[in-house]
Amino acid sequence: MKIWLSCCLSSVLLLTSVVQAGAGHDHGTPETPTNTVANDTPRLVMSSGQFELVGIPKGKNIHLYLDDFTSNAPIQNASIELEIAGKQFKAEEEGDGTYHVTLERELTEGVHPVLATVLTTTISDLLTGELDIHTEENIQEEAPQGILITPLQLIIISAIIGVFLLLFIIVIQRDAHRKEHTS
Repeated sequence: MKIWLSCCLSSVLLLTSVVQAGAGHDHGTPETPTNTVANDTPRLVMSSGQFELVGIPKGKNIHLYLDDFTSNAPIQNASIELEIAGKQFKAEEEGDGTYHVTLERELTEGVHPVLATVLTTTISDLLTGELDIHTEENIQEEAPQGILITPLQLIIISAIIGVFLLLFIIVIQRDAHRKEHTS
């Protein structure tokens, strides 16, 4: 009897760990997937032996974070110029190693090559990278989806587990019955 209960409990735990609600079974939660990439995910990362420059696009603005490559410390009082689509943009310092660039207009969807010139009082460097702009719909489409099991698949899985449990119980009872008769 204990074995039968253990098997039932194991099958319930197995089913609950695998099952995830499919489309239309959100129980009042928003329709958007929960595994979407946030809008402020860095899409521009450039580095050299001296600097690391990370850019986050927000509309016509690109927020920049400039750090020392080896120590990861923010670099202040630097001059940063970006070249995007053949146009030059000078970054304005916001403080504590953060800067921002205001573009003439929002960049179109796609990958844009970027050249950054970074000047400090002692170091100058050129960094290259790509600014990857995607609409929110495309980001959601690219987001990986979890395992979804339809109600029919759940019934089939439950039936298969039930058959295996029944066979297991029959084997256990047959062995117990043989032990009683051989003793």
